[in-house]
Amino acid sequence: MRTAHTPHINRCAQHGTRRTPLVPVLRTPTPFRSIAAYLTPGVSSFGLGVVGSVFMDRSRQGLPPFELMMCGDETGVVRTDLGWRVDVAHGLGALTRADLVIVLPTAHRPLQLPEPAVEAIRSAHDRGAIVSAFCSGSALLAGTGLLDGRRARSHRSPVVCLAPPTDGPQPLYVDTDRIVTGINTAAGMDLCLYLLRREHGPAVSQAVARQLMACHADGPAPPQGRAPEDADLVDLLSWARTRLDQPLSVGEMARHASMSPRTFARRFRAATGTTPIVWLRDQRLDHAEELLRTTDEPIAAIAQAVGFQPAQLRVHFMNRHGVPPNAYRRAARERTAGS
Repeated sequence: MRTAHTPHINRCAQHGTRRTPLVPVLRTPTPFRSIAAYLTPGVSSFGLGVVGSVFMDRSRQGLPPFELMMCGDETGVVRTDLGWRVDVAHGLGALTRADLVIVLPTAHRPLQLPEPAVEAIRSAHDRGAIVSAFCSGSALLAGTGLLDGRRARSHRSPVVCLAPPTDGPQPLYVDTDRIVTGINTAAGMDLCLYLLRREHGPAVSQAVARQLMACHADGPAPPQGRAPEDADLVDLLSWARTRLDQPLSVGEMARHASMSPRTFARRFRAATGTTPIVWLRDQRLDHAEELLRTTDEPIAAIAQAVGFQPAQLRVHFMNRHGVPPNAYRRAARERTAGS
């Protein structure tokens, strides 16, 4: 069973006086199936399209079936930031029964939710739903008090607590288990695919990412699904995937690609959308997930097969899934048995 966990961070006074419940809310590790996209007048057309594209029903292709509900303060027609008309078929009741609630960004100001919407979103979270938002949607979510004491990402409003500044690139999204926030509208695609990957596994997220890239070649794509066009790096990635059980440094990868470390890092990010270290970590974790789902190998043997110490593997799984490897394996088998 997964529990909500709240990393320590300075609290934003602007979030208001509401407080997240101190008692952890237990939820089963069953991946989400029902998604409620909450939209307000002026909703981002791009953000709406991202959520609709990622979570459309692809069950005929062997992927998990999703129920995507467009919901608002009341049913009817809502106009987007571009003036398009959107039929909102569900009211706030959809929020209280969805497995995943996404607060969509909006161009409407002020960024403030009506009290019934605040209560519905908080009720969904208290019940155990995952609550997510990106861009100005994160600022709307902050108004519920659910971001109090949590790290969050948004570039639209100062009321949202940002992750403490660090050297290097800032994250596109922040995951605090049952609350996940993204920095801007373009990051919405990465965030939605990340949720797919976290809850349904890399095979599902990569299958959806490949379809999205085929349809939107010029649109945003997630690092894990992006196919590099650089022939030198294609060979390098294939080479690295066969050596996940070995220690690999950025310098060694650069030498194999016959590049200087600086040129290699630049071309690697341009081709994959991420850094060599993050890519390698994700490849190791993807392979570990596959081994946990499909073999009975001991955790220590799996850790060795993907280049981690058992303690390192546990830390990475806690960061990615909120549970240790043995609990991930148990939950995966329960889902398989119940499907």
